Amino acid sequence: MTDKAKETSTAAAATGLRGVVVGASTVSDVVGDKGELIYQGYNIHDLAKHSTFEEVAFLLWNKRLPTQAELDELNSLLADSYAVPKEVFDVMRHLPRDADPIDVLRTAVSALESYDATARDLSVGNSRKVAIKLTAQFATLVAASERIRNGKDPIDPLPNANIATNFLYMLKGEKPSDKKEDKEKKPEGAGSAAEDQQQAEEAHGIAACLVFALSPLRERVAGASPAG
Repeated sequence: MTDKAKETSTAAAATGLRGVVVGASTVSDVVGDKGELIYQGYNIHDLAKHSTFEEVAFLLWNKRLPTQAELDELNSLLADSYAVPKEVFDVMRHLPRDADPIDVLRTAVSALESYDATARDLSVGNSRKVAIKLTAQFATLVAASERIRNGKDPIDPLPNANIATNFLYMLKGEKPSDKKEDKEKKPEGAGSAAEDQQQAEEAHGIAACLVFALSPLRERVAGASPAG
C-alpha cells in the first residue's frame, strides 16, 4: 500500500464521533467498553427492571428516586399536562407530511409557548413546572405528528394513564393492555416494554439538546433541576 493510500485509509477510519467528546454531563454516563449506561449512579438495566418512566424522570431532575408520595404527585401533574391546544395540531397539519419529524416537533413546541400565559417567567419554580408539562406533552405531540402525517386525526390522551400507556394509545388508538400479548402477567416490578424503551432514550442528552436548542422554551427547561 502506498503512503498516500495509507493516509487516505487512516483518515477514513478516523471519521465519525468515536472517541470524540461531544458534550459533558453529570446526569448520565456511558461506559462503552462495558456496555453500561448510568443515570445518576443507577445502571439503566436495573432502572428498566424495577422503575417506571416517571420514576426515572424524577431521578434525572432530582438526582434521587422519588418517595411514593412524590411519585404520586408527579403522576398527577403529568396527567394534568397531556393535553395540547387544538391550534397547535392545526399548525402541524399545515406542515408538509414528509417534513422531518424533528422539525415538526420543534415547530410544535415553539407554538406551545403562544398558549402559555407564563411563557416569560424564567424562575426556577416555573421552569420545573414547564419541564413536567413538556415531558407530558412531548408524548402527545409525537403521537399526533405520526397520525397527522398518515392522514389521521390526533387522539385525546387518557387522563389517568402513565406516559408509556398514553403514548401507545394516542399512537395506535388502543391501550397496550387491550392486546392479547400484553395481558400476560409480567414479573413483579418489571416495567412495560414501552417504558423500557423510553427509559433507554430518556436522558440521551445530545438529541434532546438539539430539540431544546431550537426551542424558545430552552432556557426554562434548562433551569428545571433543583441543583440549578
